[in-house]
Amino acid sequence: MALDGYYVVLFNGGTGSEYNRIDLSTAGATLPDGGYLVVATSTVEVAVDALVITFEQASNNIQNGPNDGIALIKLPQGELVDAFAYEGALESVTILGVGQVDLTEGSPLESGDTNDIGSPSLIRYPNGMDTDDTGTDWVATSYITPGSENILE
Repeated sequence: MALDGYYVVLFNGGTGSEYNRIDLSTAGATLPDGGYLVVATSTVEVAVDALVITFEQASNNIQNGPNDGIALIKLPQGELVDAFAYEGALESVTILGVGQVDLTEGSPLESGDTNDIGSPSLIRYPNGMDTDDTGTDWVATSYITPGSENILE
């Protein structure tokens, strides 16, 4: 899959505003079929065959407060490709180049995570499944597998 024009956009649920936009093409021109792209700090151990985008800051890059969210968008088409709101619903945000969207697909995910080492992380499970229902598609787990298939311990 060509990565040109794809962005991950991070949202603060308290304000509904975008606080970071990550250009996925900085990881390379294409993501191989069945491949993974990880956006993480340099301290995260990632599977060797995964593409990686490293955050500039060493920590606190993705907010963990109530009703935060993430969007995958495609520009210049102005397309919302996928969305994820966590620790509650995030129903109305404005994405520059896309417009006003709802980041909550179906039922919200009430679970969250913290910045504590060893705290649960949020994963899409089963791996690669998207039913357009956040509460069904995502789970909290302490077993993380950056750059490879999401599994439960």
